[in-house]
Amino acid sequence: IREVYLSGEAFFQVAKSPHHPFHVITGNVTTVVLGTSFCIRSFEKDTTIQVTVRSGKVSVSGIILTPNQRLIYKKAAQSYQRQLLDHPVMVTPEITDENMTYEETPVEQVFGQLSKVYGVSIVYDSELLHKCTVTADLKGETFYHKLDLICRAIGAEYEVIDGQVIIKSDGCK
Repeated sequence: IREVYLSGEAFFQVAKSPHHPFHVITGNVTTVVLGTSFCIRSFEKDTTIQVTVRSGKVSVSGIILTPNQRLIYKKAAQSYQRQLLDHPVMVTPEITDENMTYEETPVEQVFGQLSKVYGVSIVYDSELLHKCTVTADLKGETFYHKLDLICRAIGAEYEVIDGQVIIKSDGCK
């Protein structure tokens, strides 16, 4: 086991080694990783410990974090909260922002690509949305603005809950 004890803030880029797991111990919180890049902020004076994932996956006290997610541990309450970052970044180099132009594309395909590109789980009722299509040029837009434009096009709304995007819709006609 590779172990690091941390007080402060550090960015880690850990090479995969399944037989040698990497642990970062910050007070009451242990982050376990096999291969990823992430940041941990844990200062003595802070009331929280934050773990932010850039790529790969980490487990923090049994809670799995994926790219563009942050876990906040509140020391006093000893509670965890998983969040989506305010400014998610693309995590798949093979799909670029230039590939985000759609012409009468099924919304399930658009959400699938958005989910893959940002590594963010997008949850929706596929039966309700199977008739929905999107025509849009989303190049150069932020993750949340892309979601706003897609939802506006199909008459839906979204909410971010526990580090994932939940799409609410009555469907398309």
